[in-house]
Amino acid sequence: EAVAKFVKSSKPKSFRISCQRINKAYPKTSVQLNEELGARVVDDFGLKVRLKNPALNVGVEIIDKAYVFSEKYSGLGGLPQNPSNKFSALLDSEKSVVAALLMIKRGLFPTFYCLNEKFVKKLDKFMFYDYEVCYINNWQEVEGKTIVVGWGLDKLNRIKGLRHRPCLVLTPVVNCERDFLDYYANFL
Repeated sequence: EAVAKFVKSSKPKSFRISCQRINKAYPKTSVQLNEELGARVVDDFGLKVRLKNPALNVGVEIIDKAYVFSEKYSGLGGLPQNPSNKFSALLDSEKSVVAALLMIKRGLFPTFYCLNEKFVKKLDKFMFYDYEVCYINNWQEVEGKTIVVGWGLDKLNRIKGLRHRPCLVLTPVVNCERDFLDYYANFL
């Protein structure tokens, strides 16, 4: 049914079905699913199967249920997030947004401390959970046991201002090359 919707909406001249069984307990193989779904599209729509360069490539992933898609987008990748692995992210620059994304990619769960709303807006497409966002007036208002900042070497003297607090300050972009930062900034 979902495959038919993709075919109807795009009206291709050729197609391909690309199934992948993540759940190997599913009783049919990926090849069997490709053949069954493909035969149905041929019967229902009279389209040609084209395995190389099809006009429409319908992907089907069998996990807990079937997920059907026609486009893939590259994302950040990384580990699943765990809300018990918390960190505080100071968002005061684009570098700090990249620093927060790198920690999210490692499976950590953020609370954002923001000096400017524009940095939170850059993260909107990564807000898969209800992350807490706190607006602050000064970077010293950041709370938490682990604080992630996007400071370069020029601002590391600020860490001295946190000495009186029992916290770990992480600076994942302190020595990053510009092309590395630009790569992640492209996701924003």
